[in-house]
Amino acid sequence: MPRSKKKPTVKGKPAAQMPGNTTLATAKQVGDLAWAGQHAQAIKRAAAALAAPRLSVAEQLDLLDLRA
Repeated sequence: MPRSKKKPTVKGKPAAQMPGNTTLATAKQVGDLAWAGQHAQAIKRAAAALAAPRLSVAEQLDLLDLRA
């Protein structure tokens, strides 16, 4: 049986808006900023992401690790 090519959703929201995907994208952005030597910007971005509602404990720990 062929699989659907439709993106998975959670309660009508596309997968791109799920907290986990957003956190992964943010973590990549923070890592890229840090790698480029823009540490102040990386810290600000991680701190802003930590203020987001409904982050899991694992997501919070990942962002705290990046912020440090």
